[in-house]
Amino acid sequence: MWGQRSEDAIRPSLGGFFQSSGHEGDFVSVRRPCEWTKGTYTYRVVRMDRELVGGQAFTWVGAFVYSHEKNENVFIGALRFPGENLVLDKSLASFVEVYGPRIPVEEIPEVTVTFGNLRVNGEPVENPTATAVYPNGVPDYAEAVAGDNQVLVRVGNPVERTERQVKLLPAR
Repeated sequence: MWGQRSEDAIRPSLGGFFQSSGHEGDFVSVRRPCEWTKGTYTYRVVRMDRELVGGQAFTWVGAFVYSHEKNENVFIGALRFPGENLVLDKSLASFVEVYGPRIPVEEIPEVTVTFGNLRVNGEPVENPTATAVYPNGVPDYAEAVAGDNQVLVRVGNPVERTERQVKLLPAR
């Protein structure tokens, strides 16, 4: 969550951890190590409990990963947002990041992440758009491609890149 540094706004999972930092602008986040295996996973953001702090209403929003193969929900953690009637902005950002100790770029693991079957409150997102942004200074070992209202991000092989921003699913 951008614009926040308070640890009171963070609820990490058991075995998880959090970050409160200002190195990319003020933010807080929750993270949890997962033993990823080949398979299908669904990432969900869920409105959880509400609380009053200093007379102001806040809502906890939790992150969950569902493993279809294991039929298991894993709680990643939650963040506390101001307000009761939270609304997703039409413009959202997702990213794929190799997170952990620094490794040589040649050792970046090969993985494919698919962003698809997007839903809000259980309803399909109509006419999704997507733009891939490849920041300067980041090793070019990932490529995003579009197909059938989804985006596939392939990580782990060098990519010859001429553009740092590519429209993948243009507006219709």
